Amino acid sequence: MKQKFSMRVDHIADMLSNYSSYFKNKFFPTYSIITICLFALIFSSLLIPSSGLAQEQPDPNPDIRVDIEAGFDGGYRAGDWFPVTIEVANEGVDVQGTLEWSFPAGGDDDVFRQAIDLPRGSRKQVVMHVVAPDGSFTRNGRLDILSDNGLLFRQDVSLDAYA
Repeated sequence: MKQKFSMRVDHIADMLSNYSSYFKNKFFPTYSIITICLFALIFSSLLIPSSGLAQEQPDPNPDIRVDIEAGFDGGYRAGDWFPVTIEVANEGVDVQGTLEWSFPAGGDDDVFRQAIDLPRGSRKQVVMHVVAPDGSFTRNGRLDILSDNGLLFRQDVSLDAYA
């Protein structure tokens, strides 16, 4: 009886060994090809610059310097007006453009614009009065300086929402 049981266990062990080597040999090339393809895909994605996965910030214009103070000590109350004080200095060519304050999380309705004329060597202080959307507790605003040539400057500004 012991011998019969021992033969059956050996037989089962041989069968399992044969099946595992069968599946290993049969599917191993497939796993290898998949692994190589995934590695090549990941490696190539590191070499190719991304074109639009993340919003690219424009190159800062070194001729335009901006200092921004938004809200009351950096805070605001949703639905109420608050000041955004902007100091702009221009050391480059004359610029005629638009200051644009927006809330990136908001829609197009939450954009405030003001024209600005910046001759070479000028320094100006502008106070824009803006309102955050009611019921919104956004944590940042954005200042863009636009001209006919496009975006000249962009800066995100942190804000604290008061209840």
